[in-house]
Amino acid sequence: MESFHALVVLNLLPGIGPIRIRALEEEFGSLSSVFLRSRGELARVPGIGDKLAQQIVDWQQFCDLKSELSACSDAGVKIITFQDPDYPPLLKELRDAPVILYVIGDSACLREAEKTVAVVGTRHPSRYGEQMSRKLCAEAVAGGWTVVSGLAQGIDTCAHKATLDEGGKTIAVLGGGVGRIFPFENVALARRIADSGGAVISEFPLLAAPAKHTFPMRNRIVAGMTRATLCVEAGTGSGSLITCNLALEQGRSVLAVPGQVTSPQSRGCHSLLRDGARLCENFDDVIDELSFLPGIKRVKNVAAAPSAKASAQALRQPELFPVVQLSPLELKILDTLSRGDATADTLQDETGETPGKLFAALLEMELRGQVKPLPGRRFTACV
Repeated sequence: MESFHALVVLNLLPGIGPIRIRALEEEFGSLSSVFLRSRGELARVPGIGDKLAQQIVDWQQFCDLKSELSACSDAGVKIITFQDPDYPPLLKELRDAPVILYVIGDSACLREAEKTVAVVGTRHPSRYGEQMSRKLCAEAVAGGWTVVSGLAQGIDTCAHKATLDEGGKTIAVLGGGVGRIFPFENVALARRIADSGGAVISEFPLLAAPAKHTFPMRNRIVAGMTRATLCVEAGTGSGSLITCNLALEQGRSVLAVPGQVTSPQSRGCHSLLRDGARLCENFDDVIDELSFLPGIKRVKNVAAAPSAKASAQALRQPELFPVVQLSPLELKILDTLSRGDATADTLQDETGETPGKLFAALLEMELRGQVKPLPGRRFTACV
């Protein structure tokens, strides 16, 4: 069996993983020879044991190499290995770096090491969080940076879209196979990323379903292939904090955007700042953090760049909706939400209306696309 095929098979087998694969290679000198060994020889390798050894010996009962390669070919998916020139150079520094990556799009964009930044955050961002994500990504693109994120709802989606809107490259790292995009509503976004010079990648088999344990695995790749991880907005239980902690463990820089002290979405960022993360108000803060690296310079004349101009225009305080369309109660609601997300109780206190009238107005505004409900009986104004 060729070394490439051996890598794909071992990656398909459950329970093996990058560290055990490297242990097998170190023990036997090559991965091709792994499949020539007996169960007893395999079982003696640290971390393998009898059960996994038997799986390797009987690998054809657990995976179908021919079908996997054929499906990848039909779907236009490229598989790159740890030795491939397109493999992300920073990711190689991880002890548990993936041995292979499935790629949709341009794998050459993965080579970029000096100017890659991860942008992560909550799945339920406030209007402020969305604005800051767009602003920072616009500034990153103006400086020639590639933005990496996880294609999740919320800040991840906003970061990918903002980067594409500014004409930049972005890389999405999945928590499942690239043949099973999650969340489903981001299938079109994934295709747009791939068609715009970026890439959608995963270490998992083509049709692997995302699971609870796969997202932290995804997060280590997001942090591991970038110079810095930038947390835009996150609650205390946000998975983006896992990415930030992994970045710190990997010796990478972590930056956090400050927010309103009363906003639940800001608590995770404030916790990072208390623990030593660098405060980030604009992308120059990222540059300053990484200024010791060769080739890292401040973004010059960002405001003069056409794409950045468009972004700046979008970030101006908008006239949310014409006054003639809004009742006095609706105006009060938008005035309250313009200062940040608010709970139903806060809106009732601010407007002085009964719950019945308040929720009737909120429902009408939601149907018009003017407000959006959030978990915990909270609401936000739509941009």
